[in-house]
Amino acid sequence: MANIVPKPRTNNGEADSDEHVNVVWEGVDCVLSKDKIDSLSAAWDIDPHHNHNKDVISASVPGSNNSSRCSSLKRTSLSVGFDDYNWMRKLVLRKDVPTIDEIRDWSFDALVFEDVVLIEVFVRMLEYYNLLEEFQIDAQVLERYASAVMNMHNRDCYYQRTDIGDEGKVDNETGKPSEEHIVLCEYHNWYHAVSCAHATFLFLTLGGADQFLEPKDIFCIIMGALIHDLDHPGTNNDFEVKRETELAQRYDNDAVLERHSISEGLKLCQNPELDWLKSFEKVEDRDYVEHFITESILATDPAKH
Repeated sequence: MANIVPKPRTNNGEADSDEHVNVVWEGVDCVLSKDKIDSLSAAWDIDPHHNHNKDVISASVPGSNNSSRCSSLKRTSLSVGFDDYNWMRKLVLRKDVPTIDEIRDWSFDALVFEDVVLIEVFVRMLEYYNLLEEFQIDAQVLERYASAVMNMHNRDCYYQRTDIGDEGKVDNETGKPSEEHIVLCEYHNWYHAVSCAHATFLFLTLGGADQFLEPKDIFCIIMGALIHDLDHPGTNNDFEVKRETELAQRYDNDAVLERHSISEGLKLCQNPELDWLKSFEKVEDRDYVEHFITESILATDPAKH
């Protein structure tokens, strides 16, 4: 359901152009500008007489005599371009850093924030347990690491593969994957990473799981949640194995994507500017952290359950 909320009318009776729409899209609360609704309507086929099973936005205008339902919107392969898959990322998002009270609540929604704000959200979850002080981790190092993690997630929804045949072809003019060879990665992105870390944080805090864990364990669980899908290609392990991809061969067809994310996440610490692992000076502590994060991420492989 999308509720169109008109702004007050001007003196000449015309509605203010800054009209916006509150939209629930796939369970996500969004706010669309009037211009965005117009562009979506132009990009999608409109049929006011049919209620399609999928890809439907319905709207009502409060205060009108006829609480009419707006036209249904249905995608067509001919009218939808690359940018249409990314429309939700172009909303007006919050730039302020939420308080820990906001974060420590199930109503917190990562999708309403600018992506860079979520770096600080991640750090604040660790600071809630005084983990940076506990392990003498430099906050700037941790922020740079989280920023690198953000940039390694395919947050533009486009993922170019060079190891699965034609799917990796690139348009010579744009340098991007050509339209017929694009692989979408709309779910396993930076917002998903932070949302998982946040849910983990709530299970620890509100759920009381933290009372059974040591500080090192809490750090590893939250960090593992953040990187558990790092550099995810938008496929699954079965696909990688059956296509005999380079990734599948590298990890012997076992928990391919999970092992790839573990490898990429720990590899980032080889950069001194990103190396939070160095704070665990004792070899046994460093090994413990790497092992705990590894086992936590491997446990996300559905085949293990």
